[in-house]
Amino acid sequence: MAPATKPLKFGEEDGCAALRGHVEGKARQARARYGPEFSASECAALLGDGDFVRFATSIELTETELMPGEFAFAKVSPQGPKGGFTLFVHEHFR
Repeated sequence: MAPATKPLKFGEEDGCAALRGHVEGKARQARARYGPEFSASECAALLGDGDFVRFATSIELTETELMPGEFAFAKVSPQGPKGGFTLFVHEHFR
């Protein structure tokens, strides 16, 4: 019989480190595929790339959906996440 093992205990710091590592890895892959600087069309291609973005995402450059002081806001589709998201970005970033 195999010896009993202690249950693994992960804390908040472990979760943050794992998420950071995952995001950094995906960022490196996206940079390798799309380059360090890219155009609006390449940005749209990245947002449509299932290797990097789980749900369909579009960008609108407008202030109408933003609260004072916000530079961007992600709004889920009325159909839920599977319907996609719209990322509203302040017009300053046009």
